[in-house]
Amino acid sequence: MPSGQPQTSTQDARRPQGACTVKPSEIRDKTDEELVELERELRDRLLRMRVAQSSSRTVDTSQFSRIRRDIARINTIRTERELGLTRA
Repeated sequence: MPSGQPQTSTQDARRPQGACTVKPSEIRDKTDEELVELERELRDRLLRMRVAQSSSRTVDTSQFSRIRRDIARINTIRTERELGLTRA
């Protein structure tokens, strides 16, 4: 094997496995009410993490961006449904 950067075991080296806390397919399977509840839970988790971080407790900071992305996914899917768009 030639020298250089090590090969990764994941399909996409920039996006590690388990990067999503909720899979997009799981989000699409939920009803609108369940999406609202899931978004509320994620926002609550984000708030609790911010409070923990501000009080100098150890927090996995990579979770902040993961949760924000999940919230964005939920909002995107809700908007698609409102506009009557389907994913190609």
